[in-house]
Amino acid sequence: MAYKITDSCVACGTCIGECPVEAISAGDIYVIDADKCIDCGTAQAFARAKQSYRSNSRNDYEKMRSASDGPHFSFTQPIHPPDMKRVIALLLLAAMLPACETPREQFERRIDRILEPCEATVGVAVLAPDGSPISRNDRPMPMLSVFKFPVALAVLDRAVREGIPLSTPVAVGPEWLDSGTYSPMRDSLPPQGGTLPLGRLLAYAVSQSDNIACDRLIDFAGGPGAVDRYLKRLGITEIRITATERTMHLATENQRINTARPSALCSLFDRFLQGELLPQRETDWLRGLLEGCATGQNKLRAGLPPEVCLGHKTGSSDRTPEGIRIADNDAGYVVLPDGQHYCITVLVTDSHHDDARNAGVIAAISEAAYEYFTNTRHKNGRP
Repeated sequence: MAYKITDSCVACGTCIGECPVEAISAGDIYVIDADKCIDCGTAQAFARAKQSYRSNSRNDYEKMRSASDGPHFSFTQPIHPPDMKRVIALLLLAAMLPACETPREQFERRIDRILEPCEATVGVAVLAPDGSPISRNDRPMPMLSVFKFPVALAVLDRAVREGIPLSTPVAVGPEWLDSGTYSPMRDSLPPQGGTLPLGRLLAYAVSQSDNIACDRLIDFAGGPGAVDRYLKRLGITEIRITATERTMHLATENQRINTARPSALCSLFDRFLQGELLPQRETDWLRGLLEGCATGQNKLRAGLPPEVCLGHKTGSSDRTPEGIRIADNDAGYVVLPDGQHYCITVLVTDSHHDDARNAGVIAAISEAAYEYFTNTRHKNGRP
């Protein structure tokens, strides 16, 4: 539930600069945008601390004034006790620190403020256009459907190596058509199954996150082990794929099997964009699928201006019997106005929050990253 500002607001402006998602707007009484608020409490905590300081300062001053018997403690000649002088000096220093921070340090501090109130483990990785990394909680975490991106790479790698056109028909028999899983492709086929071009299967898996299409592609690639070996041949050891969608749906805990470090996913997206993994034609074709991704519009996409190019793959799990969401994820790349790109991964693991709050955290980090890169590039004279 979003915070609200009551009519006791004196419009002092304390809260507006502390909100990490810029949800507060000025007025006679300041207003919080409920759609932007991530319920972190940062601005409220800072305002309370400032009010407490004001109250304590006044109380200490009155005590000193009443204990004195000389005119030098009059209101026209206030004297601060020595300990209050130190407090004031520290507050002034604290106020100056943000101005002394580099843009990168401000960006990292903004990420920390977004993550601090989260009742979840949130892995974040950002790979800048110059290749410099920024990360938080960079450790193996469940990917869920984000793993469909490396699956697509492995499939296209085989197609290129063996000269298999994307128009090649692939049979999808009734043995593939599980009923208890998300699959727009299954819903388009008759009960006995059918045949689809390889490229159409890839489009279903990447752009629509179709689980059955993904498993049929894994089979085409040679099984989960073949996909994992493909990644290892690339030197990527921190993405682990050993389970199909069907396996992950056999038990809730199976959804933890396929894992990745956020930084490893950023590296994979970056190498893909640099043209290291596929020929230009296949790279451009897969980019079209990633940039046409229909899922997760309230995640990374929600933190970006609508005209900005985003290529990404989302993923989300079931909830445990205790109501914990095992994973709510988004990973991909953003193309900046000058044509350069950065890669970003946010993996929300073991979350006690509802889906909207999880998505809001991902969107807030996405917004922070975009503002950081666009602002710093403008300052450096880039368009």
